[in-house]
This record gives sequence, structure tokens and C-alpha cells, in this order.
Amino acid sequence: MSTTQQSTSASARKIHFAFTDEQDQFRSAVRRFLNDKSPTTEVRRLMATAEGYDPAVWRQLSEDLALPGIHVPEQFGGAGFGMVELCIVTEEFGRALLCAPYFSTAVLAA
Repeated sequence: MSTTQQSTSASARKIHFAFTDEQDQFRSAVRRFLNDKSPTTEVRRLMATAEGYDPAVWRQLSEDLALPGIHVPEQFGGAGFGMVELCIVTEEFGRALLCAPYFSTAVLAA
């Protein structure tokens, strides 16, 4: 195989990944919510409590934003989005160090 063929073959195998505008807007909305509900001071406070999370914030995440069912098909009561949206949510939750039972509920249980 010539150098030109190898170069063309290698470039054809590259994966170009970018979020859609809607996914970027979704990330921004989740980030805004977390900036408001999960600042560092609140995370530290919640870590010292027996529950370890704020039930009111968990209710908002679950009922208002429907984030635990983001990747669950609509026919089963979820939002019907995909794994990319689930990854966006979990990445933002990790970034904010959200204290909530999200992983055990939305990822393991679902």
C-alpha cells in the first residue's frame, strides 16, 4: 500500500464527533439548573446530612425536568432521548458534584 493510500485510508477511519445545537442547548439548560441548585457550598452541606441529597431538588429533577427517564423510551414513560443526552446529563452532574441518587435510579435501575 502506498503512502497516499495509507493516508486516505487513515483519514476515512477518523470519527468526527460534535453535539447538535439542540444538545448544546440541553447541556446549557442542565448546567444553569445545577449552577443554581448545586453550588459547592450546597454540595458540602448535603454531604454532611443523613440523606445526602435534597429531596426538593431531586423532585425538580424528576418531575419538572424528567431527567431520570431521559433515555427511557416514551412507550415506557421516559423522555425517549438517547445515550448521548444521558451522557450529557451525567457529565454535567459530575461537573457540579450533584448530590442525588441519579446514577442508581436512572442508570442502574433503568
